[in-house]
Amino acid sequence: MTNIPFLKELAQKIHTDHKENMGEVILIFPNRRAGLFFRKYLAEYLDAPVWSPNIVSMEDFVGQYTDLQVADKFTLIIDMYNAYRKQITKDEGFEKFYYWGEMLLKDFDDIDKYLINPKHLFTNVSRQKELDDTFDFLTPEQQEIILSFWSKFEVNPSKEKTDFKTLWDKLFSIYELYTNGLKANGRAYTGMLYKSLAEDVSVIENCDKLIFAGFNALTTSEEAIITYCAEEGAQVHWDVDAYYVDDKRQEAGEFFREYRDKNTLGKTFSKPSPDNIKAHSAERKITLNAASLDVGQVKMLGSQLAKITESPDFEPEKTVIVLPSEHMLFPVLNSIPESVKALNVTMGFPLLSTPLYSLLTSLLEMQQSAVVKEGQLTFYFKPLLQVLKHPLINDHAPEEVRTYIAQIEQRNQTKVALVAEKQTPFFQLLIAKCDTVHELLAYLNQIIIMLFDESDRELDSLEKEYAYQFYTQLNRIKEVFLKDELQLSITAFIKLFTQIITSHRIPFSGEPLRGLQIMGVLETRNLDFENVYVLSMNEGMFPAQGSQHSFVPYNLRKAYGLPTYDQQDSMFSYLFYRLIQKAKNIHLYYNTVEEKGGELSRLVQQLMMESGHQIEHKVWSPEATLSSIEPITIQKTAMVLQSLEKFMVSEQAPFKRLTPSALSIYLDCRLKFYYRYVAEIYEYDSIQTEIDPMVFGNILHQTMELLYKPYTGKSITPEDKKLILSTLKEVIDQAFLTHYLVEDADTFAYEGKLIIARNIVNKYVKKIIDLDMEYAPFEVLGLEESEGYGLDLPIESGQQVGLKGIIDRIDQRDGIVRVIDYKTGQDDKVLTSIESLFDRDDKKRNKAAMQTFFYALLYVNQNPDATTVVPGIFNSKEMFSKEFDYHLKMQGEKPTQKTPVYNAMPYLEEFKSRLTNLVEELYSPEVPFDQTDDLKKCGYCPYREICGR
Repeated sequence: MTNIPFLKELAQKIHTDHKENMGEVILIFPNRRAGLFFRKYLAEYLDAPVWSPNIVSMEDFVGQYTDLQVADKFTLIIDMYNAYRKQITKDEGFEKFYYWGEMLLKDFDDIDKYLINPKHLFTNVSRQKELDDTFDFLTPEQQEIILSFWSKFEVNPSKEKTDFKTLWDKLFSIYELYTNGLKANGRAYTGMLYKSLAEDVSVIENCDKLIFAGFNALTTSEEAIITYCAEEGAQVHWDVDAYYVDDKRQEAGEFFREYRDKNTLGKTFSKPSPDNIKAHSAERKITLNAASLDVGQVKMLGSQLAKITESPDFEPEKTVIVLPSEHMLFPVLNSIPESVKALNVTMGFPLLSTPLYSLLTSLLEMQQSAVVKEGQLTFYFKPLLQVLKHPLINDHAPEEVRTYIAQIEQRNQTKVALVAEKQTPFFQLLIAKCDTVHELLAYLNQIIIMLFDESDRELDSLEKEYAYQFYTQLNRIKEVFLKDELQLSITAFIKLFTQIITSHRIPFSGEPLRGLQIMGVLETRNLDFENVYVLSMNEGMFPAQGSQHSFVPYNLRKAYGLPTYDQQDSMFSYLFYRLIQKAKNIHLYYNTVEEKGGELSRLVQQLMMESGHQIEHKVWSPEATLSSIEPITIQKTAMVLQSLEKFMVSEQAPFKRLTPSALSIYLDCRLKFYYRYVAEIYEYDSIQTEIDPMVFGNILHQTMELLYKPYTGKSITPEDKKLILSTLKEVIDQAFLTHYLVEDADTFAYEGKLIIARNIVNKYVKKIIDLDMEYAPFEVLGLEESEGYGLDLPIESGQQVGLKGIIDRIDQRDGIVRVIDYKTGQDDKVLTSIESLFDRDDKKRNKAAMQTFFYALLYVNQNPDATTVVPGIFNSKEMFSKEFDYHLKMQGEKPTQKTPVYNAMPYLEEFKSRLTNLVEELYSPEVPFDQTDDLKKCGYCPYREICGR
């Protein structure tokens, strides 16, 4: 198979036909890239120095015939906005207009490139007579489409239709005002240049020296320019194949068949058409690769590239990877085998996919959340933490960042108050409050300079490039804002910033003639490769999903000859077929997952059904074996037993004490106890924006402690109720401040669910007070002493294990001591036996009862003279019922037999015995730390990921 690339054929012809006057020849290509490859091929035919032909793109060729300069898009949309405001009285901010401005600019560009009379287009034509008088140049079919469209606006017009007609009637005035203003300032959009030259083609000189090559899907203005030049002696070379040009069923040849039927352009087509697709089908190998998701395609590509690059005949310059979807670029780059020493990327990468974009948007959200209240600057925690946890910020000042993150999360701050004077210079810049858009632009630029220009770390070329692009764009926006005096709020600017950045790409620079090529679909025009790898061959990706963001509805675009997605489909079909028409090895990849657009492209299906090519179909299915989850068992080695000594009573060193919660965890799952209390793997602390049961319980306990603290050692009587209630609001506020570690009450505000939580706490506390007043008078003996009540429990080894518990409240009346535990959950007060409290296989094991008996044991241990100790639970589940009873209840043989526990003393001996057995098991070398068999307990376990449960 000796297919010669199109540009190489052209170079050979130019060398043959213009060997003596090559320097006078002007070659015009659709883009600059084709010119680079043409020079390479031309050099292969030269054996002596010669003057090179003048090689230009079509846009450069057209641009030399005007003094107007194509302005950048942002400037063009600003000018459009100024023209729009003069014609439309509706007050619309620039940030809202920007999207419509982009759309209008594209429409105006199409109107000019396709030489459409804007006055005709933007006229509401609803009657045949109007068409006959002015629009006689339209075909009957076009006239019917226009009448059909506008007639729908005559009957019962909706508000939307009325608004559309109102705007439509102004569009020609906006067009005139806009284009005249651009010309007056020496500016233009591309379509204006094409229209200007197409309407006065006589200014083009030396047409016999011009060669147009590789064009397809010409705009009307391009067609007019090329037709004129061809009439005056210019050459035109088409990059086509008989397979799709000569077959009327093939949409890829639609444009070329139209040009071939025209008098002038028809003469420029070679007869017969080149036949590469059919003629060499037996020598061409096409493989269709099916894979799951994007990652599957990339993995498959990497594997196949690794094989081909091992061959000594491999020439990377003859290989191309085509990416219809730009988001695949970095996954593909990471999959390129190390054997590929050089590659060239010829496609842009969107700025919105860079780390800097995510940081800047987080900074903008942080600024949006900033509030100054009574001189105090506060930020909402979510965007602030997004900024602090961002890799770019973390890399710049890791120690400072970790300190602030820990402080915010430990204090559970949702509104974070920061004082600039107390921060380092880095954080002073980061938390600066911006009040205007100009301040915000300067702020963002300073951040970029700090992170990239003043950074100590070494930056790679991509980081430098996207930092430069953002810096340039921000300065450009600032420059235009200052010049045009646009007034925007910060919120409006944030919307605008996102819209502007969305359309920008990072242009990759490299050596286009060296190495393996990575390209977008449009970049492949006129280029031929032996090895072609095309990813994302799914419907909606290649061809791209048909969409026409335009003010001009589809029917009117079709009637007036403006491009529609029908032409887009034809163009993508052509690009697909010309990619394969001279290739030897073609690999097409597609995603098979339906939910992710897994429908094979119709272009591939056409190729399979119509071309006659033998196509090998491979399905990539990675070996996926589910490994069985091995049980985790921690044996009590000498090291583990040594770690358990931390709970042994010792006079030489400080020791820890086991709580009832720890022992309850041990009963639930020995392995969970090991992770939490032996290995000391703690749960991650995150900010809680919701009041979960644990937080609510902590605040309730704190409130009751603060409320009764002044009465410790004193008697509370019903007469004290009024005084107690008078301090309730202040006490609840203090409980919230204490829980959230807030030192300054002025910086704490009740918002959202905190208001609801405060009201519920208030309701619960009042109910407890009511119940207490019914029981009063009583003496408060103790309230959640921080050190708690301790017990040195002897075990069989002769050592003692430290136990402790912090009892919510201990009170006394008439010699009866109550050990009270507040519960905000659904805790039950019924138990079947003391034995059941230590039965880990009992799914209804009463943890609350075990904890309360534990407290009773601790109290009796320190008060051996006690005769009556009543364990009680104030639980929210029953507290508001008329029959509320705080006593624990022992279940009898019958369900109705529930005997209140008026005194724990008769049960404590058994309780202590079973507690001792449990602790001895904990220290037994023969009993390992293993997993529970009850998987329901694993549902909310923080260690379930470690266990694989």
